[in-house]
Amino acid sequence: MNTVIRNCLRGLPCVLLVFLALPLGAQQPQPDEIILPERAKIKDEELKKSIVVEVRTLSDLGRSASATPLLWNVEWLPKGIGEGHFEYSIFDDTRLVGKFVSHDMALSGKQSFRTMLPGLSAPRGLGPQWTVKFQFVTKDKVFEADEQVIRTPMPDSRYVCTAVCDVWDLSLSAETQLLQDAVDIVQFETPEAQTQRSLVNTSAHLQPAEMPNDALGYCGVDVIVLTGPGLMGLRDNQLQAIRDWVDAGGSVCIAPDKKLRKPQLEFVNYLLRDALAPAGGEATPFTLGETGEIQGGPQPLPVTLQVRSGLGRVVYVARTEGRPQIDSTLRAVGVENPVPKEWRQLAAFLWKVRSTEVPVAVSKGRWDPQTVANAKTPPVVNPFQPFNLQGMDQLENRGSRLKPLAFQSGLWLLQHLIPKDVRVVPLSLVGVILVFYLLVIGPGDYALLGWLHRRRWTWVVFPIVTLGFTIGTVALSNRYMYSAVQSRALTLVDVIDKGKPARQTRLELLFTNTSRVVTTEVEHGLFTPLNHRAYGALEEVIDVSRRPVQSPGYDSWDYEQRTLESDPSMASSVEYFGRIPSRYQVKQSVPQWSPQLNRLFTIAPASTPSAAPGASGAPPAASESPVRGAHAADFNWTAFDSDDFTSPSGQKALTDAAIKAFGDKTTVYVLNENNTCRLWGEDVGAGRMQTTDSNGRVRTIASESPVGRFQPVDGFLHDICVAPARGYFSCFAQVSPQGGALLEDLPLLDPGDPTQWLLLIIVPEGDDYTAYRRLYLATP
Repeated sequence: MNTVIRNCLRGLPCVLLVFLALPLGAQQPQPDEIILPERAKIKDEELKKSIVVEVRTLSDLGRSASATPLLWNVEWLPKGIGEGHFEYSIFDDTRLVGKFVSHDMALSGKQSFRTMLPGLSAPRGLGPQWTVKFQFVTKDKVFEADEQVIRTPMPDSRYVCTAVCDVWDLSLSAETQLLQDAVDIVQFETPEAQTQRSLVNTSAHLQPAEMPNDALGYCGVDVIVLTGPGLMGLRDNQLQAIRDWVDAGGSVCIAPDKKLRKPQLEFVNYLLRDALAPAGGEATPFTLGETGEIQGGPQPLPVTLQVRSGLGRVVYVARTEGRPQIDSTLRAVGVENPVPKEWRQLAAFLWKVRSTEVPVAVSKGRWDPQTVANAKTPPVVNPFQPFNLQGMDQLENRGSRLKPLAFQSGLWLLQHLIPKDVRVVPLSLVGVILVFYLLVIGPGDYALLGWLHRRRWTWVVFPIVTLGFTIGTVALSNRYMYSAVQSRALTLVDVIDKGKPARQTRLELLFTNTSRVVTTEVEHGLFTPLNHRAYGALEEVIDVSRRPVQSPGYDSWDYEQRTLESDPSMASSVEYFGRIPSRYQVKQSVPQWSPQLNRLFTIAPASTPSAAPGASGAPPAASESPVRGAHAADFNWTAFDSDDFTSPSGQKALTDAAIKAFGDKTTVYVLNENNTCRLWGEDVGAGRMQTTDSNGRVRTIASESPVGRFQPVDGFLHDICVAPARGYFSCFAQVSPQGGALLEDLPLLDPGDPTQWLLLIIVPEGDDYTAYRRLYLATP
């Protein structure tokens, strides 16, 4: 027994060594850098001339805060076929913004293919442009192409885009030019504002063959104008892509010729379904005559029809006779809006102008001056800056009335998605290891070596056993600390007719115990990394001690743009591998103990699995990432209207149906104008209020909204449903799908229209939340 006690005492220092080694599991080496395949570069100048690459965007400057569709024109000059893939990097001046590796392809002669850039942050270099460096990599050679420059919108202005699809040669026809001028939103700007270029409409003139085949490819435009020849030249997959994009919130103006083909006719009838088959009325769809002429429709047929299709808007120019014309002489004078009131009304409808701004804009042809004054962004004044830098900040904010701004109420998102604890080795398992270790070095050592008559071997066996337990304990700690990525998400599913998901946004927060590379598989979606510091006051969640002194009017999105490069708590540049947006892989180097927020945006997600990071970088199985909104069809979305949202009996029926379809942990909200009513469930943070602590700091805390009563609230869930009336949203209620980092395309409800109602159903699914939204229009 004394020998056993002596062995145990001799083992205590080694036990201490084991526990000292446990924290080492949390200190993992930095993740391997994401390095693109390296191959010997060919220095021969002739090889650099073997490939010519030209990159085009839909419009000259693109669209603010959105993903960017790209069209590549590639010419392969050597004889034979070049098999390989493109590797290209995007730089902001000298700063690397992102790396991309294309899918494998075979080059021969001249060919074109499409891809997309995610919603990258605005350039901070010498000018509003990206520099793109290309390489075409084969098995044994690297062919370099000339650098390309992609112009981007200025960060202090708002750039919108109108895509005009027409068959044209050197110039647009008079009819096409009329449609383009009629729907131009800049017509409502004053001449002074047009000079300051706070709102710029860049037109993209596209042939039918140049129109994207994927609905996500239209995230780079706000409004589409389809002329007769342009509509006739579209293929079936292009028509389907535009249908899905309009249902997800896009706007389209259609001016067909007198004759159509069957696919185009079905396209028109689908978009105009609410006008051609009204509730309680007789359906009157358009039909084709024997020679293809358009027949039927509502009688008498008006000159134009304006119809909502899903979440989007459609203007149908039915007849050429009686169209109002634009007086070019007034345009030359520049004092009066030359567009007739009839076209102004259609333009306001297509661009989703706030209902409170429509009367003044249509009648006077300009925005309400008071709205313009209230929407201006205050200049940044930092007392700790030299005077000359203050002047530069104020100059930068001139004319920035409509510039892109991030939501300032993102505290709720961080509070609800950030993990409450971290994964460590359970204390019970540590105790089992310690007991087993003492048994081995004590009774086990004594009994085994005594049976072998070799107790003097204790001095060899004991260190070996101790070393083995130390290595095993460290490996176990590493497994717990490094094995899985903690991720939590809020998924927004916007449903339209009969519960059909029109679009889906997944806001996912990644949190790792060690710095590592996280891989995400994406199919038919736009993946955009977000900066959590840009979405409001986050002092209660993360350390912002590096943030400079802020003054009233400080633009946190501008701060995010300036500090993203040097902030060690943010993920480094993201790398994309594959075919964007159809199927690709995203790799991010996520720092230790730092939340990384990402957005995944999809259109028509009925057959598209959601992306989710795999524990070891492998793509998730379909069963592990189900389609959000697939079971939303179990809820009868068309069984309720605005009367049910306000009456006690209707609210009870709505609540019972929601509980039956989604479970009793569901939270049900109804939103109208700027008021929110919680019908059922716990308040998950739709409202917020501010308080001041003892140090004078303003803090944001959640408010407890009463059940069954409408009240004005403010908060993240409210802001992504009803946009705050500032900046661009002082004049507009909604924007077409963007897929960008500012989340501007999330709001649906026009707060100035009492006939609009939004039903919001939030369902907790484990640590995640899924929010279903449906927009209702009541008869005024």
